[in-house]
Amino acid sequence: MEEDAKEAFFELEKKASIARKKDISNLDYITIPLTSLPLTRGTDETINGYIDSLYAISERPIVNLSKFSNTELKLAYGIANFEQLSEYDENYYTLTMLLSKWGSALFEKKKLSEARTVLEYALSIGTDLSSSIYTLASLYAELEDEEGFSLLRSHILTHCPNRSETMLAQLEKLRYYPYLA
Repeated sequence: MEEDAKEAFFELEKKASIARKKDISNLDYITIPLTSLPLTRGTDETINGYIDSLYAISERPIVNLSKFSNTELKLAYGIANFEQLSEYDENYYTLTMLLSKWGSALFEKKKLSEARTVLEYALSIGTDLSSSIYTLASLYAELEDEEGFSLLRSHILTHCPNRSETMLAQLEKLRYYPYLA
């Protein structure tokens, strides 16, 4: 059985390595809503650095391709597009990491409205980073926002299925015992 699976994998990889280039203009490109995010510079150089980084990455093509394996990408869009698509997905990862760090920094500075905007934007583009989700949970706990927790539960079930049990348990801890976070 294992040998059959291995053989099937290599056959699929073989097909992927010769797949013809296909149009990638219809992918779900992410456009960062710069007018909707809290981009006012202040005295905190760390937060200012995140804002600068956001402007820089906003000029790059960004696509969330994390649900696809490398083989699936090659088969769907052709081997000739693989490097480019990998770059677009790396830009997505960079964006989600940036949003998580920026949102956390804002939360630590008690800029709750700004942190909420940044972290909810991260959710809207499908982040599965636990740091973003848990910081947002801590924020919702502080604001006693039950609707926010409901949003997070749905997000975890949709975007983090392999880790949902653990993440939902942590979410409940943050909800009822926010001071332990």
